[in-house]
Amino acid sequence: MVKKNFILLISFLFFIGCKKSDAQTLSDKKQKSEINTSKIVGIWEYIDNSNKKDIPNEIFTLNIKNYKNDSITAQYCAIEDRGNKIDCSNEENNNVKGIIKGHKIYLSFNSFFEGKDGKAEIEIHNEYLLWKVTKSPIGKYYAPSQAKLYKKEKKVQENIQDNKATVNSEANIILPISKDDLLNPDIQFPIIDKKIIIEGSEASSVYKLANNTFLLWFDGDNERWYVVTFVNNQLFNKLLIGKSETIESENGKIIDNYIDFNIDKNLKIKLKYSTGKKIKKIESYQINDQTGIIEKLL
Repeated sequence: MVKKNFILLISFLFFIGCKKSDAQTLSDKKQKSEINTSKIVGIWEYIDNSNKKDIPNEIFTLNIKNYKNDSITAQYCAIEDRGNKIDCSNEENNNVKGIIKGHKIYLSFNSFFEGKDGKAEIEIHNEYLLWKVTKSPIGKYYAPSQAKLYKKEKKVQENIQDNKATVNSEANIILPISKDDLLNPDIQFPIIDKKIIIEGSEASSVYKLANNTFLLWFDGDNERWYVVTFVNNQLFNKLLIGKSETIESENGKIIDNYIDFNIDKNLKIKLKYSTGKKIKKIESYQINDQTGIIEKLL
């Protein structure tokens, strides 16, 4: 009888222990799932600047817009080769969709080069998402085969804490504007507190033209003006648009070289290259503030 009661007691304690363990496991899984998926909507990004250049080698952004019933829709922007290869769209065009199962998202995607039926999966971690292409789309695409994505808001906050350059919220310059306008002492333009370095030199003054486009002035014997664009809070593209320099030729003649610019309200740039008072050539460029591309117009 004692032996029978002892066996019953052991069985009861084992049963209670299993129930408690199962309940704890379910609770842990539920809590972990909530941590990983509750804040999944937002912009996630990967930046490769291993060569430590002014312009990153690669930028990949995944904008997860909707999360409902374990399904997501998203849009990516993939930029490779320091901006020479771009797989993006300026318009809202969701090219990624997926299903969340456990702590993974199983995705299908198309590129913006008509690449079709690509497959990828994402591992959900507390601090990042791990993107991995499992089947390349049929056609051209520039999305990375594997990338660790961090949420953009977090990265911006880290940059603020590290005193790195972050987009300032001060007022934009009202366009159109020219070099003559900026050199006019009777006109005051807002200068923002933003540190930008080009070719080892920090800009003397920084002006904001649009959300991601800035105008830089470098003081000195050879005065220079640059227009630069940022993508995901990283310097993406640059163009020399203004210059005032005096040089001495081999025969001792003094030569003044100039580049004058005008930027209209649509961020179209007109450049005039001149020596003395003689105009040598005229060029036009178009800035896309969303993609950061500065394109030369024919």
